Amino acid sequence: ADSDLQGGPAAVAGGSSKQQAAAAAADGPKYVPPHLRRQQQQQQAAVGGDSGLSEAVHRRITGLLNRLAESNLQAISRDILSLYETEGRRAVADAVSTGLLAAVAEGPRATEQFACVAAVFVAGMTATARAQDIIARFLEMLVARLEQAYASDDGLACHNLIMLLAYCYSTGLVAADCMYSVLGELTRRFTESDVAMMLTLLNAVGLQLRSSDPVAMKDFVLAVHNRAAAAGPGSMTKRAEIMLDLVMDIKNNRSREVKSA
Repeated sequence: ADSDLQGGPAAVAGGSSKQQAAAAAADGPKYVPPHLRRQQQQQQAAVGGDSGLSEAVHRRITGLLNRLAESNLQAISRDILSLYETEGRRAVADAVSTGLLAAVAEGPRATEQFACVAAVFVAGMTATARAQDIIARFLEMLVARLEQAYASDDGLACHNLIMLLAYCYSTGLVAADCMYSVLGELTRRFTESDVAMMLTLLNAVGLQLRSSDPVAMKDFVLAVHNRAAAAGPGSMTKRAEIMLDLVMDIKNNRSREVKSA
């Protein structure tokens, strides 16, 4: 499958995660097959490489993020912001982003609820620190992690990460035109994984996107129907049919939540 999301989600981050992957080197002197080397490079790009933080600081950040919940957002934010001042903004931002994205994509907290908490946490941190570089770096790493999940056909990670992107839009961290760019790229490829992510995204913020830019939504509706028609009769999966029904509901400003699985 085409794992290049640069035409869509990369526009959200305002940077090329391909450049990061090209700069990353495979670990160790031993021979690594090309497909494994590429996977290692993607993983290094997703975590931002060697941060230079001490092991103690890494443990401190990990401990704070492990306790992160809706009930203690402000307290955890204050502790992380203090580390920004003492340990270096970029290094701490990368470590925080890595921990959040890993928790959202995999493990016991890989849920939509935690994706929401993560988005609100990042939004609060960005507003409090008054630093757009924090969100820019987070979104850049989110794109890299989403590309990695897409390339490895990790459906749960793709679902949770695209939900995180939707929550970032809902909290004002991502603009509507960037979200439409993502939808455009998913429409262009139109694999089953893409359809699943479209369904998740539209379920979460479809009506909000329509309200923000009705003209762009109209263009998207036309594009996705043209893409479905180009696929040919009888080639539509059940999920794709459900997604098209949802698109029509959004076009007609009707609210209806459907399962994305």
